[in-house]
Amino acid sequence: MIGKPETVCYFGCIGNDHFGHILKSKCKEVGLNAMYQVHATERTGACAVCLSGTSRSLCADLGAAVQFTVDHLRTSAHQEVIQKAEYYYIAGFFISSSLPSIMEISEHACVENKCFIMNLSAPFIASMKEEFSKLLPFVDILFGNEKEAEAFAYSMQIKSESIVDIAKFISSFPKKNPNRDRIVIITQGADPIVVVSDGHCFHHPVSHVPVDCIVDTNGAGDAFVGGFLSQYILGKQLVECLDAGHSCHVKQQSSLSRLFEEVHYTYSRCYHSWRYCNRFTN
Repeated sequence: MIGKPETVCYFGCIGNDHFGHILKSKCKEVGLNAMYQVHATERTGACAVCLSGTSRSLCADLGAAVQFTVDHLRTSAHQEVIQKAEYYYIAGFFISSSLPSIMEISEHACVENKCFIMNLSAPFIASMKEEFSKLLPFVDILFGNEKEAEAFAYSMQIKSESIVDIAKFISSFPKKNPNRDRIVIITQGADPIVVVSDGHCFHHPVSHVPVDCIVDTNGAGDAFVGGFLSQYILGKQLVECLDAGHSCHVKQQSSLSRLFEEVHYTYSRCYHSWRYCNRFTN
């Protein structure tokens, strides 16, 4: 959505195999600067997506993904891109790969007053109380959905089941960098997005997508985050960022998952409308 190749650098661990080569090739194809750690013996991780109606379940074989080491971040070439970066996004899934790597990046962002962003990723990740207790003080923006928020609340022994109360609790969690307010964004599928920013909570509306028009929801949450961040790093207003995220989220829900299909977003033209969604429906 930014339309500028080589803007994003990506770290992860893959195997020296067929799927690893595909990942490298596809990242290069879309202008993503992938700085993979390549494991000599472990195979590239794989994930099976099982669809049932509009729902989906994931079954993962993590393989090389859990072999990532913090030393990979410390090479001179990688330190150069880390130092130049202004925004750092890490999915919660990476907690099971290399918590020390996350801590190193989060601490760097805090010291340099740069933006550190995380995603709850999945209920079983969100329930990792000890890990999130260490990480959350460094988080400037946190994404998640209602199921993940509920799992987080349960692990933290928050009595309220209200998504608003949970989002407010996360927002008020102690913070290492006082120069940045924490933004908490909880999506709820077809229901409005719960947002807490600067201590203020509000609901952001979402477009209605008929159930029979949803092909699958796989990747919808990641698409939302990508759309949001594409505008956030440009300094756009929070509402514009939410609309950009929703435009990607709705497109993902109502079309086949086309990794390389360019998404054009213009706030004034309201591309998050159903007309835009229908354009991509097969």
